[in-house]
Amino acid sequence: MLLAIMMAGQVSSHGVQIAYTILNNGFVRVYIEHWHGPLNASSLVNNGMTITTSYGSTTVTQSLDASGFINTTTLSGLPAGSSGVTVLGTCSGLANNYNNWVYYDFAPATCGTPVSITISQGNTYLLTQACTGLYPRTINATFVDKSPPVITAPDITVTSCTAVPVTFDNLTVVDACDPNPTVTYSISSGSTFSPGTTQVTVTATDNQNYTSTKTFNVHVVPPTLNLTTTSNDPCEGEDLILTVTPVTGASYSWSGPNNFSSTAQNPVITNSSVSNSGTYTVTVSSGQCTYTASVVATVHQFGLLPTVATAAITNITPTTAVSGGTVDPNCETTTARGVCWNTTGSPTISDAHTTDGAGPGSYSSTLTGLTLGQTYYVRAYATNKVGTSYGQEYSFVASLNYCNPTTYYSCTYMHMTNVSTSGGITNFSNNSGCSAGYGDYSQTYSASQIQGGSMTMSFSSTGYPMDYSVWIDYNDDGVFSSNEKVISYDNIYGSYTVTASFTVPVNAASGSHRMRVRSEYYGYSPPIDPCNSVSYGEAEDYTFKVEANKPSDPTSITATADTICNGSSTTLTCNGAVGTVYWYTGGCGLTQVGTGNSLTVSPNATTTYYARNYENGKFSDNCANITVTVNTAPVISVPNNISLINDAGQCGAIATFNASATGTPVPTISYSVTSGSFFNVGSTPVVAVATNVCGSDTGSFTVSVTDNTLPTVITQNVTVQLDSNGQASISPNDVDNGSYDNCGIDTLMLDKSTFNCSDIGATSKVVVVTNSSWKKSTVEYVSSLPSFPSQLNNLPSAST
Repeated sequence: MLLAIMMAGQVSSHGVQIAYTILNNGFVRVYIEHWHGPLNASSLVNNGMTITTSYGSTTVTQSLDASGFINTTTLSGLPAGSSGVTVLGTCSGLANNYNNWVYYDFAPATCGTPVSITISQGNTYLLTQACTGLYPRTINATFVDKSPPVITAPDITVTSCTAVPVTFDNLTVVDACDPNPTVTYSISSGSTFSPGTTQVTVTATDNQNYTSTKTFNVHVVPPTLNLTTTSNDPCEGEDLILTVTPVTGASYSWSGPNNFSSTAQNPVITNSSVSNSGTYTVTVSSGQCTYTASVVATVHQFGLLPTVATAAITNITPTTAVSGGTVDPNCETTTARGVCWNTTGSPTISDAHTTDGAGPGSYSSTLTGLTLGQTYYVRAYATNKVGTSYGQEYSFVASLNYCNPTTYYSCTYMHMTNVSTSGGITNFSNNSGCSAGYGDYSQTYSASQIQGGSMTMSFSSTGYPMDYSVWIDYNDDGVFSSNEKVISYDNIYGSYTVTASFTVPVNAASGSHRMRVRSEYYGYSPPIDPCNSVSYGEAEDYTFKVEANKPSDPTSITATADTICNGSSTTLTCNGAVGTVYWYTGGCGLTQVGTGNSLTVSPNATTTYYARNYENGKFSDNCANITVTVNTAPVISVPNNISLINDAGQCGAIATFNASATGTPVPTISYSVTSGSFFNVGSTPVVAVATNVCGSDTGSFTVSVTDNTLPTVITQNVTVQLDSNGQASISPNDVDNGSYDNCGIDTLMLDKSTFNCSDIGATSKVVVVTNSSWKKSTVEYVSSLPSFPSQLNNLPSAST
């Protein structure tokens, strides 16, 4: 083997030593020490060398990255073959200072073929020589086999119920230089092997005396025998029949309930009863092989419900689905059978159901009247004279099942590269690439547009130009009907990118719909079938959402009364109503208080109401509004009772006062006696009434005037003559000389109004004057009786 390593230039070079070894497996490994520090696998990529290899007469020069790296290892520590590591060249003062290496492994040639390997130069800074003359280096060698033969010995499996000879036909031994290594076995090929597993060791030695060993297993197993056992599961009183698959020349042994045993292949238990129900096991013996199988037998008693199993749900569409069931009558006549379903679970025949004949066995049922997107729960049922029983429950969602078109040359010559939309409320752009004939992007890409709005679509292809058709399943029936085709584009100019537009019907159902884009080689007409198989083309599905147009704004709101009293109501009517009218307070769309064209309200305070139209899942942009003013009835507050002293010289006083009242509008207040009136001495009630449009409120209070002025008493002296009885009397008027009082004199009284002889002469007396307030004034006056003649002094006394 010849190895040569060359590198041009030495500026910024980094290789400092080169060596090689021949590994024990015959590979030549070249080591190059560098000063770059520890490396990793990514450091080797695109940092290789120019290498020339010659195997016999075949020479190849190529740039190769290193096979691997070894970090922080001295020269003596490098992996090596038995002959060690040979140094080819060093840079003085640099070698063995860094101990970081890359290496190249070169496979050995065919035995005896000379090999020459030349490493010419480093292609990057990593392995450029650090000193002149480090490269090139060449190694010449002839491969010498140092590896033992390679043994391939897989396990061997044979089927037999007895011992059987086995030859080792599938074992191979390969050696690099010895075409016929010596092979020996611990058990000879062709020996007889008993049932079970036996291990065999094989030894191979080549002409260089290199030896290898390997073990393998010989499995002798019984042949596979699939036994099938059955029971006819009879009714009480009928024969119970057990069966097993027949095996030629075999014997049978059955066991089961009630100590049952039989050597018949298919035993029969006559006049069976429920006690015969249970597990029956059969042992089948054939030669030295034994097989067992079991069956559960059931003897049905009379008077039981039928047993029914529900069939899986298939053929689901937005409105229909297929199920069914299987009925075991359990010895009673099945009079009705079918499936039942609902949307809540545990359906019964009280829910929607089918009637699919009578009797035992399997049947098919079709569910109808389903709603797209609704989850349904289904059970099979069967009815006999005992009652109705149900099978297991299945659930499913009524959904769409669209066809999946195919393309024979799906991506070989042409396919779509982009589908995009513009002009919609929302749009998408899908750089789909090849989707192998059909791609479902309906869950990831969608566009939307309002009813009556237009949408533009762009299509791009690679390989060849293409024609395009687009369908939208507006009625969501899972079928792209011809009247649902919205684009049919004939690419007459052979463009690789084309655009086309369509308009959403104004009556298109709002919501999400499946959109199908179909392309086909432009040499044909635009695709006419959304589902068929074509030679050249592609189909892609998307979601297209139709947004309902917003309803117009309401024009105004009228009210039976826009000003009401608290506790009253008024009816509001939305003018320009479209669809359903939603009513709010607090602002347009804030607190909802009702729906409908009219709304009767009884607010407790002045409130603004808003009305907004709603149709097809959309609200109008704006609300109409009206403010209902709420007035309140008066609540009056009157002053406390008023107490006054009479005005000077007056038998009473002027009183002023003011009541107040709450309520809207501001109430007016009236009084039974107006403020500023003259109130006579004594108590006078005053009634105040507050009144507005919402009612009135009454309050009362009392004005009391007290007379604190005493009467003025004016008297005059009076002289009276005793009468013949010696008596005389006077009245207050005799004494009064113009007494007066501001409230008028009520009474005049004298402290003495009668006189007799004992009162002759001038006597001071008192007159009392009382007014209406029982105020009293007293004044003295002089009452005089004239002197009698002395001759009368001796007359008898008289009363006065």
